[in-house]
Amino acid sequence: MSKLTLFFTFVFLVSMFQFASAGFIAGPVQWTVANGGNDNYYGLYQSDGISWTNARDSAAGLNFLGSQGRLVSITSAMESNFLQTNFAAFIGDPNGPGGIFPPVTGIRAWIGLTDVANEGNFQWTTGESFTFSNWAPPEPNNLGNEDYAYIWRRDFGSGPLWSWNDSRNFSGPADGFFVEFDGPFVQAVPEPSSLALFSIACVSLCVCMWLKSVRRKSRRITIQCT
Repeated sequence: MSKLTLFFTFVFLVSMFQFASAGFIAGPVQWTVANGGNDNYYGLYQSDGISWTNARDSAAGLNFLGSQGRLVSITSAMESNFLQTNFAAFIGDPNGPGGIFPPVTGIRAWIGLTDVANEGNFQWTTGESFTFSNWAPPEPNNLGNEDYAYIWRRDFGSGPLWSWNDSRNFSGPADGFFVEFDGPFVQAVPEPSSLALFSIACVSLCVCMWLKSVRRKSRRITIQCT
């Protein structure tokens, strides 16, 4: 394994450690071109009671393999299906209002969709065309001036439905957000063989350091006995 491969493997491990310690509960997962995607990475970040604007700013402060994050834009049914396949287990509707709807375990998560600039004209924060939507019935209803969208899985009577809802920009409606990384990336995820070799090397180094420490202690004990 070359030094360059070791370096990029190290960068990858550091990035994954950042997400493991920063609030990511799933991902980042790549939607590859081979599977009909765009090669972008997607992750689900948990932050209890975060507002939409704070979620937008937090996403922009994240970095994965050299790429800055942003709130996700969902521009096709295929992209929506990809997110549902990888993240539905973590999305729910924890407090159905007034007992009308049964609670669904999981969180609601903000996405990069808003009509704050022009009521009723929802747009992605990236400026991408808004040609696909997945609103829950009868959303968006703008109840109380709701200008921001999140994903939930509300049970309307036939099981949890992966869909969108509009809400106001305050702490409470959602407990996380979807982040997307567009690239370019420093390096694709290392090959499993390279990652395994690097992990073995790290473990071996730790064992060697531990054995050296044991030997030093043993020598001190021997010297004291003599």
